[in-house]
Amino acid sequence: MNIFERENAWLGAADFVAGHDTLESFLSQARMIRRRLGTHAYKLDEYIRQLLIACSTPLDEVFSADDPLTRPLSAQCRRAAQGLPPEQERQDIFAREVQEYAAKHPLPNQEANTRYLIYFCHMVGKFLHEHLPTLVQDIWYDTETRMDSALLDKLYSEICGILGSETDMEKLNELFAKRFLAVPMLHFAFQITSNALAELLLERDPETSREIIRLLLDAEDAQTP
Repeated sequence: MNIFERENAWLGAADFVAGHDTLESFLSQARMIRRRLGTHAYKLDEYIRQLLIACSTPLDEVFSADDPLTRPLSAQCRRAAQGLPPEQERQDIFAREVQEYAAKHPLPNQEANTRYLIYFCHMVGKFLHEHLPTLVQDIWYDTETRMDSALLDKLYSEICGILGSETDMEKLNELFAKRFLAVPMLHFAFQITSNALAELLLERDPETSREIIRLLLDAEDAQTP
């Protein structure tokens, strides 16, 4: 069966929204906890405020096309495709790996941009595996400076202490996460890079008029005995 015959393969399952539309349940749970907290209800109000601060980051701006997550890799692959050494300020392990990969995989393509695209497409998976969590963590740090993580943890402990267990707060957190963290930042970032990769694979090599994806497929065929 071709999964791409179904629209939901592209758009996602229709019941995803229903499964994550937990705002009303979240509010009901929060109201119940506030009543139990009595005069300490303000602690929960601040706890929820801190959660909302953490989730209010405009991801479309953070991961804009003007500042792609793969820029460090892109720069190194361009230099390798032009036969240039890594920039002095980029003498890191991955820069050397790009140079080593290029040295072991010389390409017959005349266009430097084509060589760059081929190197980039081959190495982007390894780059993201090794560096994306750190890159996203750096972005998260900017968000974390707007919220108070220590206060969040302190309030959670204090509220659970008053309630006598973590059960109700765990449920509150789960409802909040379903509504506001349906797509975690790391997953969102990976999708952004995937869209960019698809666009690069559609670029054409001026020498052969073939798209990069075709050149990669032809190279695989050429290696097949």
